[in-house]
Amino acid sequence: AYSAEAAPAEGYSALELSVKGLKGGHSGIQIVCQRANANKLLFRLLRQLSAKMEVKLCSVDGGGLRNAIPRESVAVVMVKSEALAEVKQAVADFEAMVVKEFAGIEDSIVVAATDVAAPAEIIPDGVAKNLMAAVVACPDGVAKMSIAMEGLVQTSNNMARVVSDGSSIKVQTLVRSSVRSEKEALGDAIKAVFELA
Repeated sequence: AYSAEAAPAEGYSALELSVKGLKGGHSGIQIVCQRANANKLLFRLLRQLSAKMEVKLCSVDGGGLRNAIPRESVAVVMVKSEALAEVKQAVADFEAMVVKEFAGIEDSIVVAATDVAAPAEIIPDGVAKNLMAAVVACPDGVAKMSIAMEGLVQTSNNMARVVSDGSSIKVQTLVRSSVRSEKEALGDAIKAVFELA
């Protein structure tokens, strides 16, 4: 939970940052395909931008069903108006980089920055910073393959949903394992990441 703050009145421009066009799939079946997770990519981009300039996170809506690998994720941010061109170039560069990273796996990744109307409120900077760190650090994808059965995913996590509603942020993950103790351990590792944040 957080208390929203008023958006800066002047000198800032609002952008919708989006990651779309991913294949997604079922987190219990296609997780082995190493497909891109839209939430992980969006928050990686947000952290990269935040390292270079001031980025105010206003809202986020990423992923859909808890058992589906997220195909798209969208955030509204505010940046200094003079940095707009730099942000748009950074987003284009990021898209080119992830297209290369996922060559042969994803064939239609789109990372975009679109001008939007400025929202009235933002997520407090400290909350946004911690959320970015936690989502980037959270384990996602295959954690362990089965030794006994070739090609079988033994333990995995899906960073399924990241959504803000103006007063709280919900993060949903789905941990799977055929070994109960491993499932519990991975669940605790994820809990620890968010406790640290």
